[in-house]
Amino acid sequence: MKFTKILAIVIALIICILPVSAFASQEVLPAGYTGNTDSLIEVKNPASATSTTTNKVCVISAVAVPGTTVTLYSYDAAHAQYIKMYSEGKAVEAEVGAAGLYAQNIELKNGTNTILVVAASGNSVETVKLDITMERSEVAENIINIWQTLING
Repeated sequence: MKFTKILAIVIALIICILPVSAFASQEVLPAGYTGNTDSLIEVKNPASATSTTTNKVCVISAVAVPGTTVTLYSYDAAHAQYIKMYSEGKAVEAEVGAAGLYAQNIELKNGTNTILVVAASGNSVETVKLDITMERSEVAENIINIWQTLING
């Protein structure tokens, strides 16, 4: 009887721990990281893998298989690796709900932002690489120049 209770507790713990570990994503991925499928996610915005904007915030949106975990990584050229993105101390990671819709705001830095969208479900992983270039608009550049002229005399 005592053995049965211990066994039941161990099985319950394993059942609770497995789902958490199955969806845990890595903090760092190598530059050449690729998935093993192309059927989990379809990125809708940006409309193409390479895009240019003057907006500091970009919405990455997609349609994905419900239950898929989507994690965003930013490329670190100095170390030739992708690093998991964080916003307000939380990983930029979400599980896609029953509607199959995914959307995430990300803040861009000036220049090219290489983002790796990683969609995972069970043993299946799909990656989508996005190169989003943020350029300052001419109007914004002119305002900055005028402001700096006023400050510097």
